[in-house]
Amino acid sequence: MPALIEKPIDTATALALPHDDRPSSVFVGNFLLHRLRQLGIGTVFGCPGDFTFGICDLIDDNSGLEWAGNANELGAAYAADGYARVSSCGFAAVVTTWGVGELSALNGLGGAYAERLPVLHIVGSPPRAQVAKKLPIHHSFANGDFDSFSNMSRPISCAHEQLTGDAWSDADKIDHVLRTAMKERRPAYLNIPTDVVFELIPRQRLAVPLSAWHYPTSADGILPSTPPQEEALAIAHPPSSAQIQACVGQILRVLSTAADPVVILDVNLMRFGHTKRARKLVNALGLPTFAAPLSKGLIDETSPLFGGTFVGASTLPHIKERLDQADIIVRIGHLRSDTNTGGFSADIGPERLLDINLDCVTFPAENVHVAQTRAAHNLDLASIIADLTSQAELLRKTSSALGGGKPSRLISDSEDATVSSKLALSRPPLDGLKLPLERTPLTHNYMWPRFGEFFEQDDIVVVDTGTASFGITDVRLSKNCNLVSQMLYNSIGWSTGAAVGAAVAAREDYNARVSQAQAQQDQEAASGIKEPRVVLIVGDGALQMTAQEISTFIRLDLKPLIFVLNNSGYTIERALHGPHRDYNGIVDWRYADLVRTFGAHEDRHRSHIVETVADFDDVLQRLASDKGQNTPNVLSIVDVRLDKLDAPRILAALGSISQARNAYGYAPEYNH
Repeated sequence: MPALIEKPIDTATALALPHDDRPSSVFVGNFLLHRLRQLGIGTVFGCPGDFTFGICDLIDDNSGLEWAGNANELGAAYAADGYARVSSCGFAAVVTTWGVGELSALNGLGGAYAERLPVLHIVGSPPRAQVAKKLPIHHSFANGDFDSFSNMSRPISCAHEQLTGDAWSDADKIDHVLRTAMKERRPAYLNIPTDVVFELIPRQRLAVPLSAWHYPTSADGILPSTPPQEEALAIAHPPSSAQIQACVGQILRVLSTAADPVVILDVNLMRFGHTKRARKLVNALGLPTFAAPLSKGLIDETSPLFGGTFVGASTLPHIKERLDQADIIVRIGHLRSDTNTGGFSADIGPERLLDINLDCVTFPAENVHVAQTRAAHNLDLASIIADLTSQAELLRKTSSALGGGKPSRLISDSEDATVSSKLALSRPPLDGLKLPLERTPLTHNYMWPRFGEFFEQDDIVVVDTGTASFGITDVRLSKNCNLVSQMLYNSIGWSTGAAVGAAVAAREDYNARVSQAQAQQDQEAASGIKEPRVVLIVGDGALQMTAQEISTFIRLDLKPLIFVLNNSGYTIERALHGPHRDYNGIVDWRYADLVRTFGAHEDRHRSHIVETVADFDDVLQRLASDKGQNTPNVLSIVDVRLDKLDAPRILAALGSISQARNAYGYAPEYNH
């Protein structure tokens, strides 16, 4: 599990929180906001409501946090999802009002739960007196049950607390939901009655770090002088260093006997904070390395070691051929789901698979005599990766053989060029262009390779469920490109809100880097820091579900590049079933006019309509960042018009199979 990282306690700030003029106490609401700041959160998403006024006032009154102010609660939850994915703190918070507000956010929080994202859901609820009297108040079912809504959140919350006004208990509950969300990488729920927001907690309680697992309690509210017991947020029984070293030794022995090993890095590495460790491991091993659909973007795709994306039966032929040649496949951080395995078609035979996951390593069936055991349990993935990396780096430096006396299969630096030529990722072939470019209709087959050329280093690319998430799979991403997608939960419309959160996080991290450079009086470094572009690629059907969040882009002065894939409906559904059914169609909006409709000033946005290959190439050239420019200076939206039955390669193949079977449901052979 990732360690809990919190900012050092700023005593001066802790003793000067807004609205609090008592020298020895702090409002419950300000205690919570200070904890969020300690975790590195800079912006809170949400919508105001009559039961959230108190906490919203505290945020607004110089709390050190910004209020995003989303168009609705679902968009706010999606934005928190995107923020948690992109922000360096890896955590987000969303505020909703009791009942109507919190229920509107549940789908977004359900996605965060499925995709393992720590998001704190702060719910402002009715005052304690109304609850005690069971009054039939607004937003309720008028039946006196004030717990029904919070109970609906329990299945998608890793921790669930309601504050009561008891100082020490409330402080412990706040810290509990934050710690548990970080540990479990899932949303947590915190209910705050309106009259509890301004109850008091001893100010000294802020001195207890969030990483403290056990807290002292005191009936008189005085913090004991004995420091609290500290306990790392890790697995229940951490493995010994000897266990880790023994397991890593077995892994290296298997690799030493392999003729042609390769590596597949999967999404659990990203979910549990191991991205940097995984990239370092790739360089240390020097082996051909592949991604899975849900882990695309984890590996530097400009590296000569990157071999492409393994999508089971839908894998590009040259990538499948390369994987078929391997006698050992080291798969790290795997998540088995239909969308991550090409409809459960990405199984690897046990004789070739060395599987390293969160707390277990399973060795190839035919290598048990080499590895000494079939599986090792109760391990820590971070420790395995760290030790394997250091051992591999040492072997490369010394050119020593791996166990068994056979020369190491680790690739030396001098071999990189050869590896690069063998593993170069081929673009999908372009359509034969029989007409002039200005008359050739744009297709997915042409568009996605061009997107690959358009992406720049450090871009944040957000793609929605559907044609966008399938199309991006074959694109080779630029260096340090952060691909943000939701391919497990697959909630159509998620991406627009998520792009809001991603853009906010990117701006905060950019400002922090610039401030750090300026504090070090390094103006040259500060001026050279670039704010990442946010590129949103969303289908027209998806955008119609959450289009209001475009107004949040405008409100927060964010400047994403928005590409609307306009195919007059749900092409992903058409590909799977009912290509000509009316229910897969939607009303054609004037997407190029949306930014103006939502209130953007004429000089703060640009709109484009694309119908042909020439149109698309021209728009990409216009949008490409000029050298020396830190970030796009306006919000841009592009209406990309495509044929309603045109689909990316993988989706088209999947659709052909589905329609041939005339079956209801994805991968119907697994329905039984």
